[in-house]
Amino acid sequence: MNQFRTIGKKLVRIDGESKTTGKLKYMLDYHFGEVVYGKILYPPFFRAQIKRIDCSEALQCKDVVTIVTAEDIPGQKVHGLIHKDHPVLCESQVNYKGDAVAVIIARTEEAALMARDLIKVDYDELPCIQTMEDAVKPDAPLIHQGGNIAAHYEYKNNDDIESIFEKAPYVFEETFQTGYQEHACLETEGGIAVPGKDGVIDIWYGCQNGHRARRDLAEILNLPLEKIDVHSNPLGGGFGGKDDLLLQGILGVCALKCNKPVYIGLTREESFRMGPKRMPTRIRIKIAVDREGNFLANKVYMIGKAGPYACYTPAILDYALQLSCGMYYFPNVDITGDVVYTNSFLASAFRGFGNNQVGFAIESMMDIISQKLKIDKIELRQKNMIRSGGKHSFGNRCGTGCHSEKLVEELKKSALLSHAGEFKSKAAKPWLKRGVGIAMIQQGVGLGNHVKPDASASVVELLENGRLRVSFGNEDMGQGCITTLLMIASEAMHMPIESMEYVNGITSKAPDSGPTTASRVTYITGKAICSCIGQLQEEIARSLGCEVQQLIYTDDGVNQRSWREIAGLISESGRKKTNTQEFEYETRDINLGLNLFFSNAAQVTGVEVNTLTGETRVLESEIIPSCGTVINRLGYEGQCEGGVVMSQGYALCEEFKEGTRSFQTYLIPTMADCPDIMVRPIEEPEDTGPFGAKGLAEIVNVTGTPAIVNAIYDAVNIRFVEIPVSPQKMLLALKNQ
Repeated sequence: MNQFRTIGKKLVRIDGESKTTGKLKYMLDYHFGEVVYGKILYPPFFRAQIKRIDCSEALQCKDVVTIVTAEDIPGQKVHGLIHKDHPVLCESQVNYKGDAVAVIIARTEEAALMARDLIKVDYDELPCIQTMEDAVKPDAPLIHQGGNIAAHYEYKNNDDIESIFEKAPYVFEETFQTGYQEHACLETEGGIAVPGKDGVIDIWYGCQNGHRARRDLAEILNLPLEKIDVHSNPLGGGFGGKDDLLLQGILGVCALKCNKPVYIGLTREESFRMGPKRMPTRIRIKIAVDREGNFLANKVYMIGKAGPYACYTPAILDYALQLSCGMYYFPNVDITGDVVYTNSFLASAFRGFGNNQVGFAIESMMDIISQKLKIDKIELRQKNMIRSGGKHSFGNRCGTGCHSEKLVEELKKSALLSHAGEFKSKAAKPWLKRGVGIAMIQQGVGLGNHVKPDASASVVELLENGRLRVSFGNEDMGQGCITTLLMIASEAMHMPIESMEYVNGITSKAPDSGPTTASRVTYITGKAICSCIGQLQEEIARSLGCEVQQLIYTDDGVNQRSWREIAGLISESGRKKTNTQEFEYETRDINLGLNLFFSNAAQVTGVEVNTLTGETRVLESEIIPSCGTVINRLGYEGQCEGGVVMSQGYALCEEFKEGTRSFQTYLIPTMADCPDIMVRPIEEPEDTGPFGAKGLAEIVNVTGTPAIVNAIYDAVNIRFVEIPVSPQKMLLALKNQ
């Protein structure tokens, strides 16, 4: 990486000091003018008809300003990322306990809470659907008029695939189950809506796509776009959980009704109740293998539990099915899946976007097959993996950025794997059993070929004072994208990062860069910024009467002119450049959302199982990401470490159920649970990416869970097909063993 002046260094995040010292204001820290407070009334049932709402007694309470119901919505009463099926406020029916029935607004939060209990709602409780099995029964009650299937996808490239299974020497079949996972962001959902003159409204709410929220709000509030400004940055964690329009519409309607700044901030219990979770799934996999260990066919059926509204779950299913073959090539595939509506908790986007579920299943199958056939687990994977220039199982071409061979090569160098016997022998007590597991995963970069366009815009401006302003819409939810994108701009412009400033997460001032999701920001917004700077450099060369290749940069300027002088030479219109970049896809006609290219990763994990308590501890993890050029080495390592620990929670302890209200019962890994983590990046550049970079954030969250479950098998010879592997499940399995 010596050819770069900025890229590849360890840079402290631009916003790092303000976050660690507490100086930075998040959306729940803002209060404007004569602010009033809103509290949401939730239903006591998972499904019920609303017969009548009586607000008379609550309105008489001291300090109550007003009560807002569905009748107060001036525009569209429903919203949705894919299907418009999610009510802003419920009008005639509730479909889960996180639905919003009414909002009481008062001058203090205490007054709003006291008066909320005085709102009288008459309900007729209705039969509800709690399980995926119940949702697809012929006599199941319909949650939505179109039926209980929110999405169905399928792809088959051989109509006679069953004959392959009949003739195959070996057939392996297993069903895997995953549950809810809570995002558990440090900052809960909430914000403030501020009405202004002439019907203008500002929404201060941390979310992952401010421009899309603005478009949805325009429909809900019946206002033109230019009268709505969404301030979406910063946000204290997202992981996909703040991609939905959860409260913004409610805030806007409340502010318009009472014509005052309205503040709504969810408590942790409310966030657990109302906010989206990782989608629960059941995945059945059937794989045919020949005598040499070559894969012949893969048949997958996946069903996902959306909850009462679709949110992102159809896209999650679509994406998961694409990845249901893992990093491996199957000449014959039959891939099918459904997402069903249920009267249960809301499911939507979560870091990994369906790959966590199918990755757990397919990588568990790899170990099952290698154990049954007595083939080395790395050899089996290497024999069947997708290679650069080859084809994926769906026929789309694998780009040159696939470095699977290098991934296997580096996996074999793992110190933990090479010394697995020594690691296992170090267990201090006879009831402590150790094991080592591996996993290899690929993750698509971008939203996939069903999204038109999957694009990002940026603006670069050389200011009169000689500083460079970079504007983009993507929000920084803790992943460090501001620093990453400024480092890309610094490298492209040959300008110190200290001479730059940025604007992001304000819809009136920053361009629409698309959602902050799908491991897309570094790649696609980074490309847009580089293109803007390329245009600006052409303008600079013209102003100096030379070619771009003749520009000689120093920290202070170019061609012996300061940046301030250069800015003075260029007209105002010439100093500001905009650009939009878009993913280009091979095909859009396959009934699965296919990605253009992928990031890859392998992980080796060492665990210790206490057979007396059932507790599993992760002691060591070695992660090997192949995600192109490392931009900010410090941020890269932080993403990897965070992803490893988050996947550990998914594998072992995070189990969300009805009645979960706090972190006393919903357990997430703490500092005490963090293993020793080694990060070994493979820096093979992605030819099309900005300085060779591509997405990292999700892939490092996917490999850990299957590696842990495979390590547990190595430790106690028990194959778990349902996660999380809690101490209770472990003790029961040990007893049955």
